[in-house]
Amino acid sequence: MRATRSWTAALLLLVITALGAAAQNPGRHWEMYRSPEEAGWSAERLAEAEALYDRSGAAAVVVVYDGRILVAWGDVTRRFMCHSVRKSLLSALYGV
Repeated sequence: MRATRSWTAALLLLVITALGAAAQNPGRHWEMYRSPEEAGWSAERLAEAEALYDRSGAAAVVVVYDGRILVAWGDVTRRFMCHSVRKSLLSALYGV
C-alpha cells in the first residue's frame, strides 16, 4: 500500500508540474529556481520525491514549474530513447 501511495504521489507531482509548465514557455535556455521555496514548494517533500527517484532506478527526472526548472536529478543532458511515453502521460492527465 505504501508503494502505491508513493507512486501516486510521484504521478501527482508530474501532473501538477505538467499543468504548471503551460504557463510560460522557455527560450533556448531554461531558467532554474534558486530554491524550491522560491517557487512555493516544500524542500522536505521534494527530498522525499528524490528518495523515491533514487529507489526507482530511473535515469533522470526534471520537474518544470511555471516554465522554470524546479529540480533536476540524474543526467538530464543525455538524450534517451523512449517510446510511447507521451500517450501514458496524456492518459494520466486526462484521468485527473
